[in-house]
Amino acid sequence: MSIAHFATIAFVLSGAAVIPAPGCIQGCWEGHYTELLVIRRISCSFEFEDANLRSVVKLAMLACMGCTLCAATTHADETRAPNEFERAYTAMAIDLDAHDLCNKISPNAQEKNWFNSRGTQSYKERSRCFLYVAVNTLNPYLCRYVTELSDWLHNGSYYSLDNCRKLVAAGRPFNFSLSFNRGLIMRQMGYRDSEVAASFPNLQGEHAWHRFYLDVRKRDGGLFQQRLTKLPDFSK
Repeated sequence: MSIAHFATIAFVLSGAAVIPAPGCIQGCWEGHYTELLVIRRISCSFEFEDANLRSVVKLAMLACMGCTLCAATTHADETRAPNEFERAYTAMAIDLDAHDLCNKISPNAQEKNWFNSRGTQSYKERSRCFLYVAVNTLNPYLCRYVTELSDWLHNGSYYSLDNCRKLVAAGRPFNFSLSFNRGLIMRQMGYRDSEVAASFPNLQGEHAWHRFYLDVRKRDGGLFQQRLTKLPDFSK
């Protein structure tokens, strides 16, 4: 249960003379439970002198809380953290300038971290992928797939449509790569451990897969691109 829910329940049960106005209740029924935050009660309240009327409004508010709690739980079930494949798709999309990989990422995969720098505290993995590719290819068309994810605790404005367009207009592609589990991805694409061992006998584990990934994507060309289609699609 969120802080907003606790605050609202405490406020309603407190017996205070100030009760959230009908507009707040309507907002609750529409699923906007943040309208019920105590910090907003001044602009969204009036006084009831009739104790019976106050009791009726309290009951309505409590019923509304049940509605929003159910909605919040449903929403939480729909969202999740990006899996290893989806993180890898973003990294590979940067390396290959391949926005098709972004399409394989679920729209429900998202990250939230209050300790990140402002603007990057929350984002949808799919949007992050499209923004990076849009900037690297200086293609503003791809920015339309970038959707900001922000709330009152997390600022995700860096991964937004407007910022994507600004970065593309600046004309400075990124110069970085992201790490990912190359062994997991390359095996899924059909490459074998024996091929890696034959190509780089003095390397082991992820170090060997990293060198193999760098080598094979240049050497195989079209075959490597074809094998990308074997990667699972989480977008549906």
